Amino acid sequence: MNLNEYPPCYHRNAEYAGDEFEAICNLIQVSIDSLQLANVLGLEHVTEVLKMTSERAFNAVKPMRELQGQLFLKWSAEVEAQKDTGVSR
Repeated sequence: MNLNEYPPCYHRNAEYAGDEFEAICNLIQVSIDSLQLANVLGLEHVTEVLKMTSERAFNAVKPMRELQGQLFLKWSAEVEAQKDTGVSR
């Protein structure tokens, strides 16, 4: 293992969670926009719930991106430590 070969599944769930939260935000926003364009009466509460859900997902993106960076740094440190000791996987 070396720094040029970051394994795509090293921490797959955590690494892609930020992307998933961002995709969820986009999907929710499209849903909100569609409801507003349709101008359907009586669905204001649905729009509000969707906005709240979108906000929660959006707020989760930044911490997940930070976690991605931390995991990459941890992995990089492990690779460097293996280089220093001459051990390879």
